[in-house]
Amino acid sequence: MLESAITTLLLVYRRANLSPEVQAWAQEVALDEQGHVRMVREVLGNRGVPCPTLDITNGFRKYFDKALKKTSNPPFDPYKNDANFLLATWSLEEIGATGDKVCNSQ
Repeated sequence: MLESAITTLLLVYRRANLSPEVQAWAQEVALDEQGHVRMVREVLGNRGVPCPTLDITNGFRKYFDKALKKTSNPPFDPYKNDANFLLATWSLEEIGATGDKVCNSQ
């Protein structure tokens, strides 16, 4: 769910410097995730929570600095290139999958 919002935000609010191949992949993933969000919202109904406002750029900087246990210089930028975009997207997929597992176990 959250990864859908992130992928969409990365594509819409600030233009990522992506190759045509990664751009096509990102659009496909965004559509797939939007379908996932619709399905989850259908199942949860009014028990669902709205997507929070996210600070993508600073959030990823903090996330990757913490993961690497150092301050990156230059700061991590998910919009910079294919590699950064894919790292950001895949990290969110893992976070989302972990969250889904926790929700499903309760």
